[in-house]
Amino acid sequence: MDANAPLSDDVITDCKQYLKDCEQNAKFLNELLPKVQAMYARIPADRKDFYRGHLLFQTKVHLPYISMLKNYCNALLSYQEKNTAKAVQYAQVALKANEAIKSVFFDAEYGKWHSWFVGSSLPWNNYTHDEIRVLIAKLKGEPVPPIRTLRFDPEFYQYQIPFSKNYPLLYPKLKQ
Repeated sequence: MDANAPLSDDVITDCKQYLKDCEQNAKFLNELLPKVQAMYARIPADRKDFYRGHLLFQTKVHLPYISMLKNYCNALLSYQEKNTAKAVQYAQVALKANEAIKSVFFDAEYGKWHSWFVGSSLPWNNYTHDEIRVLIAKLKGEPVPPIRTLRFDPEFYQYQIPFSKNYPLLYPKLKQ
């Protein structure tokens, strides 16, 4: 996004559609989450970590993502309306939602899965975090902050090697 340049029609159309999707999905997940949490209370102690790391995680992780996308789109639409102050506010809320995603990831890790998301999803989350920071800087007319280099799949595997023992049939024998 160049300073003072209008957004393309495609970006505006996409943002409006994403906002509709966010509203629908947030409503569904906000109704589902209390049910999943109530079920968690009834899970046997020896299965709670698994349940928390899978079912509860899959329900909870989408809510901050939805908030991030909703606020990011609202920031862009506010920018398009030339309401920079409101655009900055929305972008800052999107940044906070992005930060909240990490705690959901870490809460899902347990036992042999401790630190799993460091090499799996967090690099993409960090990239999104940096992109929102860049948007805020551009909206404020500040210098663009440095961003982390986006790693690609071959580099992810170096972080997943310690987890290969968790999938003995999927990974070849690797030196640990």
